[in-house]
Amino acid sequence: MLYPVSLIMKGWHLLFHHVVGLDTSLAWILSIFGLIVTVRSIIVPLSWIQYRSSRQQVNLRPVLKEIDDRYKHREDAEAGQAREDERRAAYKDNKVNMYAGCFPALVQMPFFIGLYQVLIKMARPQDGLDSATHMPIGFLNSNDVETFLNTRIFGVPMPAYVVMSPEQMEHLGTSRDAVFHFVLPMVIAAAIFTTINMLFSLYRNTLTMDYESPSGIGIFRFAVVLSLIAPLFPLIFGLTGPAPAAIVMYWFANNFWTMAQQLLIARRIDRLMPLSDGFVAMREKAKADYKKRRRAKRHVKWTRRRNRLSILGAAATLRFHRIGELRSHNQQVVEEWKRAKQERKQERKEQAKRFRAASKAASEAKRKKKEEEKAAKQSESEESGS
Repeated sequence: MLYPVSLIMKGWHLLFHHVVGLDTSLAWILSIFGLIVTVRSIIVPLSWIQYRSSRQQVNLRPVLKEIDDRYKHREDAEAGQAREDERRAAYKDNKVNMYAGCFPALVQMPFFIGLYQVLIKMARPQDGLDSATHMPIGFLNSNDVETFLNTRIFGVPMPAYVVMSPEQMEHLGTSRDAVFHFVLPMVIAAAIFTTINMLFSLYRNTLTMDYESPSGIGIFRFAVVLSLIAPLFPLIFGLTGPAPAAIVMYWFANNFWTMAQQLLIARRIDRLMPLSDGFVAMREKAKADYKKRRRAKRHVKWTRRRNRLSILGAAATLRFHRIGELRSHNQQVVEEWKRAKQERKQERKEQAKRFRAASKAASEAKRKKKEEEKAAKQSESEESGS
């Protein structure tokens, strides 16, 4: 994607510099924003498809669960085939493509990588900042790279970064304080945009989370931890790493676009495709069951803590007969909780096993049917030939 992205950036620069008549430095600064707007605008339809597909699959969950519940105690070939047919029909009737949410995400990545590569290679050329000529970057020639390196924004050169050596700072005609005072508000704003974006994503996930899926709950918890760490990246790398001013400006504009895009698309999705009543009812039931399990786990923890304190009190007052009773109670509480947890886990395993067995039986039946049809055709052709 290096060539398409570099062509877009050069096109914007030619427009601002040669057509509009802006100064070359201002033209390059606006070209960065133009590049972001163009690339992200191309990707917006893919993001819309991804959000729409995700909402369609969420609203389809109650229907799929009802189908699964109907066949969860059967593992014969007929049940496996009927389950697959009904699930396929449900996807078709609701016009849901289960792969539509994956494709846009895969397509977007090369655009993001290409956009970042163009900017990082222009701000940090391989042949050095003081070279007379520079290697072309896609459609950007040596003169384009040179004029980009000479571009200043609020007096700060595009390739300058906070931890640059004093000699390089002097060569670029700037100082650490000037670069720091430009970079600091940019990385703070980028971190704020990232935080808002991730917090909003977490809120959206709570609305559609599958509380019956341990893996789904685990991924959500990981996302919570990630939301605390991710905003630190632009701050740390922007102030302590080799992050040129051009990249910092890109972070600022790109993170703002991402935040605004997510808010607008989510609002549009909620208006056009609200969560179905069936899904909301299923989610609230699963959420209530999840909270009940959490309360049971907390009850076990607090019971053990109280009993441990009571054991210390019994030992201090020489009531040794109470120590055995409290330990026995602790063990009983833990065993009951573990037994209930194991039963739920075993039930999920057995249901998954039955579904796999039914699907395998259905596939085997299809294979045998095809073989029989093939054998019948061969016998017919032999008879006709004879």
